Amino acid sequence: MSSPILDAAFRMLKRWGFLKTSYFYSGRFLEKYLGLDGSLCLIFTSPLPYDEDDECDAPNPSRLLTPEEVLEFSMSNPALDMSPALVKKALERGDFCTGTFVNGQLISYAWRAFGATPHSRGIWVNIGPNACYNYKAFTLPEFRGQHIAERRKYCSNELFRSRGIVERQSFIASTNFSSLARTTRDSNSKHVGYAGYIQLFGKLFFFRSPGVKQMGFEFYLPPKNNPI
Repeated sequence: MSSPILDAAFRMLKRWGFLKTSYFYSGRFLEKYLGLDGSLCLIFTSPLPYDEDDECDAPNPSRLLTPEEVLEFSMSNPALDMSPALVKKALERGDFCTGTFVNGQLISYAWRAFGATPHSRGIWVNIGPNACYNYKAFTLPEFRGQHIAERRKYCSNELFRSRGIVERQSFIASTNFSSLARTTRDSNSKHVGYAGYIQLFGKLFFFRSPGVKQMGFEFYLPPKNNPI
C-alpha cells in the first residue's frame, strides 16, 4: 500500500525536480525534528500597469469589489476561505479586494493594503512609501493553473494612483513554487531580495536583505497593545 506522504513527494519530484523537492522536505525536517521554525520569502516589486497595457480584447473578468460584496461573499461561500471577521478588519484598515468572476461567481480574489498589515502568528508586514501590498491571493481549486486571474493586476490602478501609489510590493514563500513560477512569468515583476523570520529558543528573529531594507519592506512584531 502506498503512503500518502510518498505519493505527494513523488508528484512534487515529477513536477519540480530533485533540488526543489529536496529543499521543500529539508525545511519540513528541520521544523519537525529540530524545532527550527520560520519562513524565507522572496520580495517582489512591480510598477502599477496602465489599462492600455492590457492586450486582451476580451472583457476583463476581474474588478474591484465593493465592501458590501466582499462581506456577502465571505458569509455565503466558505470555500472562498474569507473569514467575515478578518474581512471586516481589512476593510476598517482601508484595504481593497479585487475579484475574478466566472459565470457571475467569484472564483478568485486578492487583497491590496497600503500600510501595516497582519500576516500570521502575530507577525505583521510593513511596506515602503507610495506602494501597495498584495496579499491573501486565493483561487478556488478547480480553477487553479488556468491563469484566469492574471488580468486582475489591471484593476482600479487609476484609483490607487490618485492616492500616490506607484508600485506593488509582494512576497512569496520560497517553497511556494507555483506562485513563484507565476510571478516570474510577469516581465514587470522585479525580484528585490529576501526577507523572513526564524524562531529560536522561543524568540523570533527577523531578517531582510539590503535591497528589501532600502525599499522599506519588513516583517515585524507590533506592540502588544496593537492586536490583529
